[in-house]
Amino acid sequence: INKENKRVIEGLKRDDNIVVTKADKGNMGVVLDKMEYVGKCQIVLEDMIYKQIEKDLTRRFQRRLDLILSEVVKQSRSPQIGNMRQQPVEKVPRIPRMFGLPKVHKDGIPIRPVISHRSNIFYKVARYLGKSLSRYVNSKRRSVVNEFVQRLSDIRIEEDEIVVRFTNMEVKVGVDELMWRVREDKGFSDGFGMSAGQIEVLLRLICLATYFEFEGGLYEQSSGLPVGSLNPLLVNVFIEVVEGGEIWVRYVDDMFVVLKEGFLDRILVFTNSLYPRLEFTCEKWDNGRISFLDCQVQVREDGSMTTSVFRKKSDVGKMLDFRRAFSLC
Repeated sequence: INKENKRVIEGLKRDDNIVVTKADKGNMGVVLDKMEYVGKCQIVLEDMIYKQIEKDLTRRFQRRLDLILSEVVKQSRSPQIGNMRQQPVEKVPRIPRMFGLPKVHKDGIPIRPVISHRSNIFYKVARYLGKSLSRYVNSKRRSVVNEFVQRLSDIRIEEDEIVVRFTNMEVKVGVDELMWRVREDKGFSDGFGMSAGQIEVLLRLICLATYFEFEGGLYEQSSGLPVGSLNPLLVNVFIEVVEGGEIWVRYVDDMFVVLKEGFLDRILVFTNSLYPRLEFTCEKWDNGRISFLDCQVQVREDGSMTTSVFRKKSDVGKMLDFRRAFSLC
């Protein structure tokens, strides 16, 4: 963005009648009428999983967090643990804030709610736990585009098989599985700076802290975790519990699966019965074609698959400069 464009954007942000934000996908900016933006967010908040609350819960969770960390600090020599208690993100932690990312690639431009935990009392604790516990997530199932394309080159789809994509997952139940892995790890030690029991208490406390603020109103999410926090870690662990099969590729909660045609309804009924609040949804291929990540997959008549670049309608064609320094991993 050149200087002139930056000045224009800053000027737009000072206008209280509009909202300048990023699109949910496509790396593009979006300008919305403020009333329209708030209205779309309010539609999201009318969902049954959200309820309005009367007072800020920060102090209640602050007291519980202080008690836990006081005990951890007494037993741990890890400087990171001490910093989490003695140097909070802000002197006065703020209530988490919700904002919306417009899904410009969908009809009606609905909003994806995202909760900013940057100033939350659990911010440092969640980052520490997420980094420390990431080794208990199986990376073999998670896929990036180049690995996905390479794997498809060796796959043949039989006549009685179909290709589907599963989405929509619950994450709180991932805590049980994650803690089972921690306790089964014979190499687990106090290198984490805290015991397995203390880790579990903190994880469950963070899962309870689903309150947030939007436009002066206070809300709480009654199931799942909001986008942000420990969401990625717990989603990955939970999905590993229910996934299976040789042709089952996943990136976080988006899965590319090849199944026998008559098996799809059975697996949907079974997986949706595992947890009352969980709903698996799927997208079937259309004329032998389906998208996954940034790939468009096409199944040939002989069962082999070809891939091409998939671009959503919101794609603006931005690419990284070849000379720019960035990680290839």
